[in-house]
Amino acid sequence: MAITQEQLAHRRRCRTRWVLNSVTAWNVLAPPPTAIVRARLIPNSWLGTSLPSRTRPCYERVGVIHVHTNYSDGLSSFQEVVEVARRCDLDFMITSDHNTLAPLRDGWEGYYGDCLALVGVEITCDEGYVLGLNLPPEFEPRRDAAARVLSEIRGAGGLAFLCLVCDPRFAWRSLPKDGYVGMEVINLGTQGMRTLNLVNLARAAIRYHRSGSIRAFSLLARRPAPELKVWDELSRERPIVGLGCVDAHSLFKVNGRPVPLPSYRDNFNLLRTHVLCRESATGDFHRDSALLYEAIASGRCFFSYHVHGDATGFRFHAFSEGHEATMGEEIYLGDGVRFCAYHRGEEAIYRLFRNGRPIATVRGDHLDLTVHQAGVYRVEVLRPSGRLGAFCLTPRPWIYSNPIYVRPGHAALARLQAREQAAGSRIRM
Repeated sequence: MAITQEQLAHRRRCRTRWVLNSVTAWNVLAPPPTAIVRARLIPNSWLGTSLPSRTRPCYERVGVIHVHTNYSDGLSSFQEVVEVARRCDLDFMITSDHNTLAPLRDGWEGYYGDCLALVGVEITCDEGYVLGLNLPPEFEPRRDAAARVLSEIRGAGGLAFLCLVCDPRFAWRSLPKDGYVGMEVINLGTQGMRTLNLVNLARAAIRYHRSGSIRAFSLLARRPAPELKVWDELSRERPIVGLGCVDAHSLFKVNGRPVPLPSYRDNFNLLRTHVLCRESATGDFHRDSALLYEAIASGRCFFSYHVHGDATGFRFHAFSEGHEATMGEEIYLGDGVRFCAYHRGEEAIYRLFRNGRPIATVRGDHLDLTVHQAGVYRVEVLRPSGRLGAFCLTPRPWIYSNPIYVRPGHAALARLQAREQAAGSRIRM
């Protein structure tokens, strides 16, 4: 379908705003929203002594989502990209070339050493872009209205995620009401467009000369405020899974000439997605891929700026009247819900959000808070880079959890009990 004049005008306005931001560099010179955070200091003797017992194990797998190869507009071949993922010690990698599942039909899915390589697709819609995962080889991606594309993905048994939701160039004109599992909360391509200006290019060049490429591209590791606002609004209506996607091409054009920056290795070391599976990986491709997709579809995952530290081991749980929930799950309010978040005993800044608004900020090795209101709760974790008394100066954004949904009423309790019974049985492959 042809792009309407209204959509063209919207994209021109987005490009104009981006040009103005680049020329004035106001988004660099202005202090970021979290330049100073007042954080209450808590003791470090809590972990392992006060955490409620957890009955359901989780097996963490770390990888990257939304990688392009030379099947579309990426620099390298599928096997070359997988080799980079293996050298980065990733547990999985999901590619998403534009409007093609050719890598899947060519038989590239599978295990490469310990790295599970999966194939998805990025589909161009009239209103925006959609990421399709867990699709069969016979699925034929084609450009169409978003509602029809989402319906076709769902009919094929796949998972649909909205891409580039607030991108300066390709932002969605209007979001569909349903038909998708979640959205990209972080897209490194979008982050790059927001920070691409003369000031940041100079800063990146200095960092590149002094400390190498990963230090230069760490400028992309910023809080995605527009996407977080949209995610919080959508999550109040129904569960929406948030993903952190690298959108790696390893190809940047200067005067029409391709430059291999940022490299696949830089992308994979900037941002990673951590998925909490119900069972450990065994090396069986079909079983392990089903476990991975089930965890992603359920929202049992979080994403982190790996450049600011390895987030492996982070957990976010809720407990209420003998019931337990983790990211992506519901829990009954009852007399109150106790939230616990921690990361291997390391000091950090934990911010608990309810319906998009921060309700608690603490500094220490954990967050432990009891709430008495229903809502959508998620955690952001920051790494402090300096302190002045109770104030943390320029903390670096690090970990973003998927929400836990606190529901009132007996209906929520019934759904919780049904979910726990289902979790007790094995996933059928």
